[in-house]
Amino acid sequence: MQLDIRILIAERIMEIKANCRKGFSMGKEVMIPQDMIHQIKEIMNIARHNVAREVNNEQLFAYWNIGRVIVEHEQNFNERAEYGKQTLKQLSGVLTQTARHCLAN
Repeated sequence: MQLDIRILIAERIMEIKANCRKGFSMGKEVMIPQDMIHQIKEIMNIARHNVAREVNNEQLFAYWNIGRVIVEHEQNFNERAEYGKQTLKQLSGVLTQTARHCLAN
């Protein structure tokens, strides 16, 4: 019984693939204009570029804010910080442990 279902599924997949190659037009081949293909490819390329740019902007914004938080806490809202503290080293350790925990789950 299961073998019959697998065969039917495999045949249906082959049929779908064949129809996709034909253009899915009731068995008739469809001629897709090259300018249409070019326009769609261009839209996809622009979208990929925009997504990459937005990701970069968000990363920059996040890093800037992380730096701001560190400076504010290091300086304790004073004009100058008291150096010699191990803040960055300790912060790095805590964030590394947090990242490992998140990746493990």
